[in-house]
Amino acid sequence: MQLDSYQHQAIDTLLNLPKEEKKYLSFSGGKDSTALLGLALVANQLGFSNWEVIHSNTLMEFPFMDAHIESVGEELEKNNIPFHYVTPSMGN
Repeated sequence: MQLDSYQHQAIDTLLNLPKEEKKYLSFSGGKDSTALLGLALVANQLGFSNWEVIHSNTLMEFPFMDAHIESVGEELEKNNIPFHYVTPSMGN
């Protein structure tokens, strides 16, 4: 199976999820979640709907990762895809 076939399979899987149920994509900012987000964005153009992206800040990210995550969040918001940036309270 070629990479293109895997991409189509992943997009088809997203498109076949129940439309009425809310879907959440966990986004760490790393290569795997960035690739999945890219597939979800393609699926979004094909009708994938009712989904949101969540990033949980561990407070241990590298500065370049923070910049990447922030830019992704801004892009998602521009495209009306909710982006939730969760930070722990650290006991306060």
